[in-house]
Amino acid sequence: ALVTLHNQDILMLQEMEWSGLQYNTQQSIKDAMRVQAEIDGLLIELNALSPIIPRCWSTDFISQLLYGGVYKWVEKEAYIFTYKDGSTKEKMHNVEKSVELPRLVQPPRKARAKEGFWATDEATLQKLKTSGVSKKIVDRLLQVREKEKFVGTYLAGFPKKIGESCWEGGRIHTNYNQVRAVTGRLSSGAPNVQNVPSTQKYLFESRYD
Repeated sequence: ALVTLHNQDILMLQEMEWSGLQYNTQQSIKDAMRVQAEIDGLLIELNALSPIIPRCWSTDFISQLLYGGVYKWVEKEAYIFTYKDGSTKEKMHNVEKSVELPRLVQPPRKARAKEGFWATDEATLQKLKTSGVSKKIVDRLLQVREKEKFVGTYLAGFPKKIGESCWEGGRIHTNYNQVRAVTGRLSSGAPNVQNVPSTQKYLFESRYD
């Protein structure tokens, strides 16, 4: 009976995959730009909270900023080069610089593979006991990561997938899987349209007036 039911489902799911879901790609791209502007604003706030502006907000720098460590970077500096004839010329060379960052938060027990660094994943940041500046930093980091995932996976990700797959009419043709999830529930992939945030569902439109 279960196999018979699944066979009936296949016909419906095949039609759903072929027909696709109408997606407003233009509005999605506009919203991606808007959210990216919000991310840029949060990064400006983070730079103001940090004792030093990093080259990028990498996991290594976040670990050093929160848990303490020596942040190293390379930048170009001018120097005077003297030739054999005594003439001089200003040139540029790379200079390694470093600054020791104080510990703002007690490191988690879970260390990263690299010696001297600790975990900075979302789950770890949410469990940290923070206050003052450290709380502001962690709050903004969590906001940045949430918005970056929203942009990369959905707002910019879906239009990119539509373009790469050459799907016509701005439709998303996801794959519906009957027997992939361990629990036996229906799932979808390439892309996954079942876990779309509620704030993005308005971008899915009816093909009929």
